[in-house]
Amino acid sequence: MYYLSHKPSNNTRPTSKRVFKEQGDPNLGAIYKDYFPIGTAMYYGILSKTDRRDFIAEHYTSITLENELKAKYIHPEKNKYDWGKADSLVNFASTNGLKIRGHCLVWPLGTPDWFFRDDKGELIDKKELYSRMKEHIFTVMRRYKNKIYCWDVVNEAVDYSWKPTLFKDSDLFYKIAGEEYIEKAFEYAREADSSAILFYNDNQFNDPRKSNDIYNLIKRLKSRNVPIDGIGMQGHFNIKGLSENDLRNNIIKFSDLGLDIQITELDVRIFKNGMKNKNLSKQVNYFTTLTENQQADIYEMIFRVCREYDSVTGITLWGAADWPNYLDQVYGVNAHPYLFSNELKPKEAFYRVVDF
Repeated sequence: MYYLSHKPSNNTRPTSKRVFKEQGDPNLGAIYKDYFPIGTAMYYGILSKTDRRDFIAEHYTSITLENELKAKYIHPEKNKYDWGKADSLVNFASTNGLKIRGHCLVWPLGTPDWFFRDDKGELIDKKELYSRMKEHIFTVMRRYKNKIYCWDVVNEAVDYSWKPTLFKDSDLFYKIAGEEYIEKAFEYAREADSSAILFYNDNQFNDPRKSNDIYNLIKRLKSRNVPIDGIGMQGHFNIKGLSENDLRNNIIKFSDLGLDIQITELDVRIFKNGMKNKNLSKQVNYFTTLTENQQADIYEMIFRVCREYDSVTGITLWGAADWPNYLDQVYGVNAHPYLFSNELKPKEAFYRVVDF
């Protein structure tokens, strides 16, 4: 059952952009303290950049380690764990009073090949896979017990809606063990840390068919008492990528399964269809013809709708500001996807998110 929010409003907050600018820009996390944590993805390199590190500590109340907890980085070889970068980020968060989302324990694309193969290079059987999964999940979760409050236990298991099968052909977890591997991952995670909040995390919730595929999967697992506590909706959008109706319907239907809802990897990209134009000069020119208002409309809607439901327990942006980020490598040009500019200045979307 979902619930409309009855969280208190702070009537002392400034009520216009003009007042914000006169009094100084507000703290993003503080504005939302009565609603839910506002998080950002953070990677190890930011720790060496004082301005960016301090900016995150000032404006955000939660971090997600962008890559450092993924199996291929933290467990690159069978008998080797590499804790240095993850430990540094966890210590930064703890020192600054930031909550931490663990991302992620089981992700087919983010798991090193050794995890699936024996010494001869052949695929292992289901029993051995489960043994390796349990060892990995127990080792990682127990190291950060009482430091990481929730985990994306399984990430991106469901294939895109235009594909003929529910699970990805490249998913070696599924090839070896079938759908059961998702069940086992959550069971091991609950056993490893009974206090952690356990999420299934995926993308493309703005596609009704994929959203329904995820819903049916989670409903099926919940009927078998698999300990799934929440659904993570990633939220990688372009300016036409999400409707208010889509967002509300997703919140309501997953809440009705008794799940917490979090937006886990939010960015709103300012370029046509979210696709790379082969002629980059034209793409850059396209950027200059757009205003930030379209981006601000999407952000305002997402935050407004999420404030209305008590089942929404967090929003995490996949970057703290428009400084160089993963989209630069994907598209070859900055998509300006976040609430703050590369110079750490608030954008129109920021004011629309905090002025309510």
